[in-house]
Amino acid sequence: MAHLSVPRDAFEQFQAALRRESKKLIADCAEFLHVSPSELQKEVQEKLKGQPVHISLLETEEQPGCLAFLKDDRFAYRCRTPCVTNTSFCDKHQVLRQCVNTQQAKRLTRLAHKDLPALWLDRETEIVYNVKHQAVGRFDVSLGTLRLYVIQE
Repeated sequence: MAHLSVPRDAFEQFQAALRRESKKLIADCAEFLHVSPSELQKEVQEKLKGQPVHISLLETEEQPGCLAFLKDDRFAYRCRTPCVTNTSFCDKHQVLRQCVNTQQAKRLTRLAHKDLPALWLDRETEIVYNVKHQAVGRFDVSLGTLRLYVIQE
């Protein structure tokens, strides 16, 4: 594998962005799991302590990574691990893969906005969902406007 030389300031910016996005991901997971984000952050740091972090910069639109699905009780998502050469799957999913029916599945796109919690858009219906898969608003794609529902309990 060829090594790439990256200027220090560019790499430091990359590290900062990676840290920021990992904290967002942990906060999203904590909300979904109904646990404290700070406690989950501590637990993740403990588990990763002393383990090297490998970063793959190979994924592009043309190379999306492993196409096998992983699923939990409510969601299915792509593995996205780098693929074995000339295949569409990583080494773990060359032979065995979970069967996921995607015919009726909603295809959601994550909305990127720094001041809002994690939200996903169903482009067909323009409905916006939160991490608990609850409809929380509408996004008008043609106007680029987001309307969030006010939910009173």
